[in-house]
Amino acid sequence: MPFLFALLPLLPLGIYILVTWIAAQLMIGPINKLSGSLKAPLRFQMSDFLWLMILLQVSMAVSVNYVGAQQRNYFSIVLTFLIGATILLWLFGVGIISRASITDPKRRALFLLGILPVSLIVLIGWPAPLLLLGAPELLPPRYAFSAPVIFAVTIVAVVVVGLVVRYASHWVVQGAVVATPPSAATPAATTPAAQQPPPPETVSPPQS
Repeated sequence: MPFLFALLPLLPLGIYILVTWIAAQLMIGPINKLSGSLKAPLRFQMSDFLWLMILLQVSMAVSVNYVGAQQRNYFSIVLTFLIGATILLWLFGVGIISRASITDPKRRALFLLGILPVSLIVLIGWPAPLLLLGAPELLPPRYAFSAPVIFAVTIVAVVVVGLVVRYASHWVVQGAVVATPPSAATPAATTPAAQQPPPPETVSPPQS
């Protein structure tokens, strides 16, 4: 019994991991399943590097707006972390859509710029409504009384975003290029010569 009480603090972490895994399967499950079944080789397109530049610009904008270039120490740390995380996320996304044999630039752009970042934000930030409900003092004083309303609205927004991401994932999967196996040869063409019936024997007329 004391052993179970010692594991009790790990229960929230287990619930978080379980819910996060279920949400990930619901949102990007179609693409992940297709990439696991096809296992196409990793291939980069020129447009992929354009989407990487856009993601890097967003990372820099976040660093400038929320940290500020005046805070040199924190700014360089945050900017380096965001740039590294962005490159790793981009490589991870390109690997998934390459293994899923998705070559359409529009569908690749939707996955790299929309589905993957939004899914990551949802998977990391879905416990935020629970924190607001359990600790309303985290909200500004004028919004503290409306913590239940904010909790309900946030939960609905997370569910709606998850459904939209899943629909977008299905649309991306529809653009996968699946190689069709060559048609089977006809039995007559593949029958060995030894198994073919022998030609009919000709009977010569008797000589006089």
